[in-house]
Amino acid sequence: MLFRSVNILDNFKVLQGRIDIEARASRKSSPPDSPEERFEASGTLRIADGEGAYVNFNYPLHDVQAQVNFLGERIEVEKLSARGSKDCVMSIQGVVDGADDDAGVDLHISTESPAPIDLALQQAFDPGPRRMFELLFARDLRERLVQAGLLEAEGTELGGLCTFSIGVRRERGKR
Repeated sequence: MLFRSVNILDNFKVLQGRIDIEARASRKSSPPDSPEERFEASGTLRIADGEGAYVNFNYPLHDVQAQVNFLGERIEVEKLSARGSKDCVMSIQGVVDGADDDAGVDLHISTESPAPIDLALQQAFDPGPRRMFELLFARDLRERLVQAGLLEAEGTELGGLCTFSIGVRRERGKR
């Protein structure tokens, strides 16, 4: 039981916050030599005033409020709301099916208010989409132009605001 709670905290990289865990365990009746799991754990994990980031979308969040339910190896993010860069409001809902590296994932990550297009957002993406940000915003090229005196430092910052809705999906057993 405690392993499931720790696994949830690890997947969501919870760094701090107030955490309440309600856990239950039941024992299935099966022969002693049966390969079937004999214990089943279930429960609810609540996080208040937390900080962290989901392991597969490493966008730093604060003021995390969440309710996460678990039954065996299935973890349901019933509701997670938090603030990201410049206090944009984010939400996460969905399911993680499994406690290991080949767990199935079906999560929905979205903004409830505009998020700044900044390095924190750029670095949260996997290498392919991250490269798109690098090409689109060319921060290093802009910096070289400013240093060479070919571009004004003020008023030419790259960025803006965006809203997004991202599905993170992977079948169980597929890495």
